[in-house]
Amino acid sequence: MDGQILNWQIKQGDLIKTGTTLAELRLSEMLDLEANIKQIQQQITQQTQYVELIKRQRKSGVADERQLQEAQLTLASLQNQSNALTQQKSGRNRLGIKGGGQQWTWSSPYAGRVSEISCASGAMLSPQDRCVRLVDENSLWIETQLPQRLVDQLDSLYQAQFWPKGSQKSIDLEFMRRAVEINQGQGTITVYFRPKDQSQAIHLLSNQGGKVRIDIKAPDDTYELPKQALTLIDGMPSVFVEDQKKIQNQNPNEDITTKNDLPPIELIQVDLVGEIDQKIIVHSKQLQAGMKVFDRGVFSIKTHYLLHREDAP
Repeated sequence: MDGQILNWQIKQGDLIKTGTTLAELRLSEMLDLEANIKQIQQQITQQTQYVELIKRQRKSGVADERQLQEAQLTLASLQNQSNALTQQKSGRNRLGIKGGGQQWTWSSPYAGRVSEISCASGAMLSPQDRCVRLVDENSLWIETQLPQRLVDQLDSLYQAQFWPKGSQKSIDLEFMRRAVEINQGQGTITVYFRPKDQSQAIHLLSNQGGKVRIDIKAPDDTYELPKQALTLIDGMPSVFVEDQKKIQNQNPNEDITTKNDLPPIELIQVDLVGEIDQKIIVHSKQLQAGMKVFDRGVFSIKTHYLLHREDAP
């Protein structure tokens, strides 16, 4: 919601209970919400009196049925608005936000440990801001963003490990779930892992960062190539291979290459799956085991030209 964090009553790493005060807030939204609720309630009181008046006039013949129906519909609309605003306020209360005027307190609706505080004291808030994260120590997780092509292959996950920064010991992870998040109109795919051994989860609270290594079982038509073999053609990852068809169809008595030339080559587009050490992993149905892939001496030339005419503007 819109507002401001006046000061925090907690710090990262604190173990808190349900009802623990998290922060003191200034919430313009709650002021507006309460003012709107009060205004609607006044309108409901006035409209209720008006409906009763129309009912009496209807009996005496001064008002007709249509006027009564219109008055009742207006009253029902006001009551629906009041219910929606009251429900919104009670939703804030369920999140632990209570108070009045300029001063509001935010109490934790859950028990857990504070793993992250991302809004500083004095910071102005907007509805999209995430300020504090509470976690159950038994279900701490790691989030990482992966390209779509890798996320699609998590069903073939072999193993995943996390190396906390400054540590020589890794933590074995298991895949939890994936989620698509939209932020400022751009989507990102976030993948969630948690430690297989829950006793190691507490080490994640240090929030010092680290590295995640994900090993995926290679699907069919997947190959390991030197990094130098990969080239980008119009932004598409590609490799050059020896053109077997031209070699097979050449005249045995004709030497189609010279000492300084390469043999006939063919360009094949591939999907870049990942990297292992100094090699790349690619997927392509066009590649076949035993094909000669070039990792040096190959380049592409893309030409541009403009055609000028005297009658051109």
